Amino acid sequence: MHYVRDDLDDIDENDVGEKKRLAFLEMMLELKKNGQMTDEEVWEEVNTIMFEGHDTTAAGSSFALCVLGYLQDIQARVHEEIDAIFGDSNRQCTFQDTLEMKYLEKVIMETLRLFPPVPLIARQLNQDVKLGTLYV
Repeated sequence: MHYVRDDLDDIDENDVGEKKRLAFLEMMLELKKNGQMTDEEVWEEVNTIMFEGHDTTAAGSSFALCVLGYLQDIQARVHEEIDAIFGDSNRQCTFQDTLEMKYLEKVIMETLRLFPPVPLIARQLNQDVKLGTLYV
């Protein structure tokens, strides 16, 4: 059995020091430098990340807009929430504003549950794996 550590296993809420892990691209470049990946393998991974990230985001956004267009009562509640945050101002949306959009977040999450851009993952475990305290 393999034990896989989760990023959340060692969280220290007070940690504000240096980052402890590399970004995915940095990790791939490090693997290339160590001879564990070729230029072509790095290129293929970057292409996959770029395509899949844009494709799933576009699909998820499209599904959410369709749901909001179809369900007028849900759209009205989202509009009320946005009006409560911005009022009559024409200011730009900030990250803090998005944190206040609780109902919109629920709508997006439910839309993704009902209409997932990637409906399945084509992988199969060949042996038991322990994720934190769970066995898969």
